[in-house]
Amino acid sequence: MKTRRGQGARLKEDRGVVSILETLDIGTGERTVLAEFEELIEAPNWTADGKRLIYNSGGLLHSFDLASRTSAPIDSGFADWCNNDHVLSPDNSQVAVSHHAEEDGQSRIYVLPLAGGQPVLVTPMAPSYLHGWSPDGRMLAYCAERDDAYDIYTIPVHGGVETRLTDAPGLDDGPEYSPDGRHIWFNSTRSGLMQIWRMDADGGEQIRMTDEESNNWFPHVSPDGRSVAYIAYRKGDVAPADHPPNKQVELRLMPAAGGPSRVLAELFGGQGTMNVNSSLKREGVQLGAIVNNAAVLKARDTAIEELDMKDVEHSFDVNLYGPMRVVKHLLPLLLQPRASIVNISSEAGSLTGAHPGDYPYGITKAALNMFTEQLRSLLGADGVQVLSVHPGWMRTDMGGESAPTDPRRSAAGILDLIERKTELQSKFHFVDYEGKEMPI
Repeated sequence: MKTRRGQGARLKEDRGVVSILETLDIGTGERTVLAEFEELIEAPNWTADGKRLIYNSGGLLHSFDLASRTSAPIDSGFADWCNNDHVLSPDNSQVAVSHHAEEDGQSRIYVLPLAGGQPVLVTPMAPSYLHGWSPDGRMLAYCAERDDAYDIYTIPVHGGVETRLTDAPGLDDGPEYSPDGRHIWFNSTRSGLMQIWRMDADGGEQIRMTDEESNNWFPHVSPDGRSVAYIAYRKGDVAPADHPPNKQVELRLMPAAGGPSRVLAELFGGQGTMNVNSSLKREGVQLGAIVNNAAVLKARDTAIEELDMKDVEHSFDVNLYGPMRVVKHLLPLLLQPRASIVNISSEAGSLTGAHPGDYPYGITKAALNMFTEQLRSLLGADGVQVLSVHPGWMRTDMGGESAPTDPRRSAAGILDLIERKTELQSKFHFVDYEGKEMPI
């Protein structure tokens, strides 16, 4: 039977335990003790801004502020018997927890606001143990026992039909999405010892990623997708399907593409040390601005009757979907407030100035302006500046040698916009590189 340490939280079985909360610099190996607790705490989890750690203790979630080094409980309503399987949503507005229901003591998954509030049930079936939240915010990944077998499942974040992704003999556990959403990493005993595996997000192409003489648990993918950290129990210390606390373990790091691992640290821990994703902080990659600059100009002089729709599709993919993809993945790294998102648009995207021709380019730039307004509506209250910028008719491969604007002048103007040196008057925040209002 699969056991979870968090099930004993309300039984006070962990009195006398001393827990140490610390961070580890992956590059230097330096370990920093943040706090010591005279009770069990588990599964510290970075917030996207790097300012807090969310952990569980005594069946509740707590927020640890790194500046003041103080903790405060998070109001989770009736969910007061949470184990150490909790995950923050990609935008950090919500947290999902695994809570043991009062009626049967079984773990089920719930979602509630990270600021606190009443939980909403996601998985009526039990037991279900949460581990992953997809980067697009739509799906949860978890380990669940169904028909006496523990496998990996996914379910829409608002509930619905669960999908079984694994069915190999043995225990499959610890699913976590890669930052691009293409893969799910997990650990499995199907090969004997517990090892790290990876599969497509739909369950396809399940590949063994470690082959070590140890029992490896809970893979966590770095924010850049290049590395994976996990916990390793020494062979013989535990059964392959067990991950108890209070053992000598190693934190290891391996390339996400596969290859030998290296030991980051040796410590006394195990269960609860690093159970959930976001245990790797986005150190060094926080952003002050996002600038979406790529564009293609296809079928420029083509009549509508002769337009090849492949040119339209390509234009949408680069001019609109590209900026959307960039914002989707980089928004959690954006420093707030006073950060900026700049989408390089064009006067061709103005509805007022619409003219025959340049169909793929003009339509996609108009759509990009709409995306800008949507982002401004979403982020404006948080102090984030979101602009669509017409860079001018520049002397580039696209603009040609006869264009009047020097690209360096345009770039300097856009930098002034990002740094807020230029005062804006535009209602819709569609401006040129000097901050002058452009017609919508």
